[in-house]
Amino acid sequence: MAPRKVQVPSKSDMDTSISSYIARGFVVMNKTETSTLLIKKKEFSIPIGIIGFLFCFIGLGIYAIVYACQSDEVVEIVVVSGA
Repeated sequence: MAPRKVQVPSKSDMDTSISSYIARGFVVMNKTETSTLLIKKKEFSIPIGIIGFLFCFIGLGIYAIVYACQSDEVVEIVVVSGA
């Protein structure tokens, strides 16, 4: 999966964006002076799985299919000079 690119005008804005993504559960994979690559792993929701199991096996099956189709979310923040 190609990373979603976020462009920021300065390094301080990049640091602010990084903090924002970390607060939302992302983890820094790679950081340079002008770019940072962050990743957020997909998560299985146990409460939704239990509800699906208790109320209907079909609900659990649908949720399992949706979970299997999801992928990890990747974001790259890049400092754009001259903007």
